Amino acid sequence: MFKILLFISVIHCVYTFYNSLPYPDLLNRIMNTLTSPAPGKGSELLLDTYNYLKFLESLSDTDSEDMKIITDVIGKKSQLFNLAPNMDLLKNIFNWDSGQLIEFKNTMAEIKVEWAKICKTFISL
Repeated sequence: MFKILLFISVIHCVYTFYNSLPYPDLLNRIMNTLTSPAPGKGSELLLDTYNYLKFLESLSDTDSEDMKIITDVIGKKSQLFNLAPNMDLLKNIFNWDSGQLIEFKNTMAEIKVEWAKICKTFISL
């Protein structure tokens, strides 16, 4: 039962992330940028983040194998949410003003804290 509640909290974090983005079509814009002829520095980070979020979104239910996969992915990919060095890249890709960048950075910092809590919980299981 605890694992199911934990899984629901993971999905809730992803859902909150999607709803808190400055633009509703942000992930599509990321993918369009990454598939351009010269995606530029930081594209692998954004692509991994996109794929990771899509993976979590695609999970409809959970069992022990799913939990192991989620644990492994979170353990390996949690650093993807530290996007501070890539703020200039995001500003150039999305033509954001400084207010939008600050809002995005704050949202990512909140998500990073939540993922850290989730990682600690998974590790302690």
